[in-house]
Amino acid sequence: MRILAARVANHFCRGRKSYPRSRNFSSFNKKDDLTLEEEAERKIGWCLKIFFAGTATYIGYQFFSLLG
Repeated sequence: MRILAARVANHFCRGRKSYPRSRNFSSFNKKDDLTLEEEAERKIGWCLKIFFAGTATYIGYQFFSLLG
C-alpha cells in the first residue's frame, strides 16, 4: 500500500522538486514497519466490528421490541 501511495504521489507531483521526506517511524527495517501496519489494521478492524455489532444490536432492540 505504501508503494502504491508513493507511485501516485510521484505521478501527481512530478513538476515540483522537493526534499525527500524523512521517516516518521522509529524502526529501521521494512519488516518492523509491516508489523506495525498489520497491528494497526487489526485494531481498526476490531473497532469497526464492535461499532457495527453495537449498531445492529441497537437497531434489533428497537425493531424487535415492537414485534413482541
